[in-house]
Amino acid sequence: MGVRIGQYLLTPNTAFLFLALAYFVVPSYRRLRQIDANRSSRPLLMILFAIMSGVAGAWLHAEWLPVESMRFPLGWLDIRFGSFGGYWGVFLGAVLCARIVGMPAMASADAFVPGVLIGGAVARVGCLFTGCCRGIDVAAFGEFQPFRYWPLFDLLALLATAAVVTRTERKPGRQLASGLQVGLCLAVYGALRFILEFARGLPQILGPFTAAQVLATLQILAGLALLILLSPRRIRPNEGGA
Repeated sequence: MGVRIGQYLLTPNTAFLFLALAYFVVPSYRRLRQIDANRSSRPLLMILFAIMSGVAGAWLHAEWLPVESMRFPLGWLDIRFGSFGGYWGVFLGAVLCARIVGMPAMASADAFVPGVLIGGAVARVGCLFTGCCRGIDVAAFGEFQPFRYWPLFDLLALLATAAVVTRTERKPGRQLASGLQVGLCLAVYGALRFILEFARGLPQILGPFTAAQVLATLQILAGLALLILLSPRRIRPNEGGA
């Protein structure tokens, strides 16, 4: 499914990728402005840097693990992205750019969490139209094959992670340690993605586990390590709060 305009082939994946970018930018900018309300230039610079680092991470993921990638053919330019690399690239880029421009690093990384999750969910809608990332077929299900639409399950996993993360939003009278939302995002989504990969049918590289499950395990461990590191100061009094 797609529309060709000259040398460019526009697919649903292409359209939803740009829509996902909007869902990534808008909430990220609003949250960054809460951190730095005086200067709009620093949040905008951080978003630009995070987009570039996210694209770089997604591209590197696809280069190293082509079987894990999503394809976006644009005429002569055949772009392949890997989701894990894109998510990690955004968070690492946010921390690096925050240190460069003088914003709090982990708080800035937290600001990107909702945008990454909602944007990722929107991007998966394009996969449903295109038919990529197809899951396994189970003979016992007959004509009805629920796992065939694997992107829908990943979309729900992203939204479920977003729901968990938003439960930790700051409330009057308390302030959560910066980085907690990143840790939750990594751990919760990593766990859900690890389970979902059993229904994807990709080649196994380590016992019964696929490359995506290895990446998901690394993400879970990184998230848990961050949460453990932050646990002694998880909630502290908010300055000026009741």
